Amino acid sequence: MFSVGQFEEKMHLPEIDKYAHLSSVFHRFDPRVKIISIGILIFSVALLQDIRAASLGLLLSCLLVLLSKIPFSFIFIHLRWVLLFVIFFFLIMPLTYRPIEGLKLALLIGLRAVACVLLIFPMIGTNRFDVTLKAIAGLGMPNKLLQLIMFSYRYIFVLFDELRRMLIAARVRGFKKQLSLKIAAHIIGMLIIRAYERTNRIYYAMLSRGYTGRIETPGEFSLELMDIAAGSLIIAWGILLLSIGG
Repeated sequence: MFSVGQFEEKMHLPEIDKYAHLSSVFHRFDPRVKIISIGILIFSVALLQDIRAASLGLLLSCLLVLLSKIPFSFIFIHLRWVLLFVIFFFLIMPLTYRPIEGLKLALLIGLRAVACVLLIFPMIGTNRFDVTLKAIAGLGMPNKLLQLIMFSYRYIFVLFDELRRMLIAARVRGFKKQLSLKIAAHIIGMLIIRAYERTNRIYYAMLSRGYTGRIETPGEFSLELMDIAAGSLIIAWGILLLSIGG
């Protein structure tokens, strides 16, 4: 079990758009074309049945991440859980299949999983989250689902801040014991109550500011020939990978 201080240190906010301010080919890419083309590439990589093709998919994913200029140190923070998932397959698969076949299958799953997760970063990590949501809305996502995603993502940070304040308050009052299940349950319960009270205040604040059930993001997208060419190239890579090892 963690102490209050250790738990507070391990808290991490999932800022997928932390490096949206950088300048790269993906930051200048039309978000709508980027989501469609890289989404097709992710789907193609996930369907690969050959280790060589999956290795090429991983190399391509690393190349696209390099082009996006997002630091690998930031990516590894999010990728480490995928790597733990992959290690689990390397332990289980040799026991459920013949050892060599099990290792090959685990390697194939691992290559595809890491490649697909890496591709998410240039796809949605090179624009602000609100811009990405506007692009998804432009592709036909229902408005209610869009707002559900937006508010869920936004208030992850609010809940983390609230939890951090509660832990700081506990530390200031001299609480240095480890977080037992009972104490953790009390903290979670208080967090839920505070979250419920905050949602009422936020809702009435939004109504007072003219909220009508839709959220408009300023700015318009401009589709250029280079966007279409880059998107077509990424889709062609996905088709090529499928033709090699699909």
